[in-house]
Amino acid sequence: MLRSILAAIAGYIVIFISIMVLMSAAWMVLGANGAFQPGSYEVTGIWIVATIILSLAAAVAGGFVCKAIGRTDLSVKILIGVVIVLGVISVFYEMGMERAAGLRPDDIPMFEAMTNGIQPVWLSWLNPILGAVGVFYGSKLKGSSPAETQE
Repeated sequence: MLRSILAAIAGYIVIFISIMVLMSAAWMVLGANGAFQPGSYEVTGIWIVATIILSLAAAVAGGFVCKAIGRTDLSVKILIGVVIVLGVISVFYEMGMERAAGLRPDDIPMFEAMTNGIQPVWLSWLNPILGAVGVFYGSKLKGSSPAETQE
């Protein structure tokens, strides 16, 4: 059981770090004008597509690591539960956040963009689902060896 919990924690850390690295790379490629509508903090369609693809990729990596360490489906189920619960909490947190008013400057630091960016509510709800699906499929990429199936 302890191994499963530690595997889920490791998987979540992989997801978190992957999201930070991948979204930072997307920000460097797209910049403020590619990520946001002109003069606004509302995200563009390309940013939404990037978010979906990169979030799914991060979740797949987390699921793979979780299964590799935990070796059982229990660790994967724990990670899926954590991803869903924290994802839903994040949705409600985002819905209650106050955003910057007024026009967005052309040159904005990434942290300020993350804080003030406005994404569609449906995307906020999609993220925990993508996370759960990605973790599940990432765990299947790992597969299992004959020794693991006997545990």
